[in-house]
Amino acid sequence: SYHHDFDDYPTTPHSTNSNSGYFLSGDDVNHKPATPNAMVVDTAEKPCMPEIASQVDFDVLEPPLTPVTQPSEELLHIPSLNKYDVLLGRGGGTNNQIGNINFRSLVRDFQPIYLTLKRKNKPLMARSLVLIVRFQGGRFLRKGDKTDEYYEVGDEKAEAK
Repeated sequence: SYHHDFDDYPTTPHSTNSNSGYFLSGDDVNHKPATPNAMVVDTAEKPCMPEIASQVDFDVLEPPLTPVTQPSEELLHIPSLNKYDVLLGRGGGTNNQIGNINFRSLVRDFQPIYLTLKRKNKPLMARSLVLIVRFQGGRFLRKGDKTDEYYEVGDEKAEAK
């Protein structure tokens, strides 16, 4: 079992809205510009951890190191994709799939955290994003030849996405 330690990253249910502290709003627009020292303090603050990070059963900054899901050798017959299924491939068919839209939103939510990580820790965040999608019931799929045929690509290929 993994221990959750989010003291360094406060959670917020609205981590991507424009009132998260990264943008000027309302009365702030007419104030004098911040001094250079104040600007350093503002940019040194750690971004908020998205709410989903507290809902999964692992620490998103220290995910399991081994892949959980292996690629499937056999075709999966899936009559309808769920809202968290991510299709790998190119073009509008994959871009417009609801699971891909949700995945891009998840990536945007974690981008401020990702940008604060050291290079060696960035692949761990990619693994966490894959595991979050799986925690929500999503899969990473590649289309087969027929309409309802898919292959599970596995965690390693999904992390590259």
